[in-house]
Amino acid sequence: MRIKIVGDHSHYHCGSAAVIRTLHAHYSGVEWVAKDADDYDVLIVNGEGTMHHSRGEIGGKGFRTKMAALREALEKGRPAHLVNSVWQENT
Repeated sequence: MRIKIVGDHSHYHCGSAAVIRTLHAHYSGVEWVAKDADDYDVLIVNGEGTMHHSRGEIGGKGFRTKMAALREALEKGRPAHLVNSVWQENT
């Protein structure tokens, strides 16, 4: 199984680093592909704070990027999971 992850903000804060470490530990033994790769079986999107309080009708850039990744995976028939996220006050 090849897993693609979107939303690795480890360089930005330790909470995201902890989530990414946990995902890698939980799915040990799988192949992790680059965030821009198209050759994957499962998509995991680390939502973080990007997914709440989307601004305006179309949301913020990070929100749109992550939603587009989820939509693309689902349209290709691949499982897609949004994790570590608060979904609040989105338009």
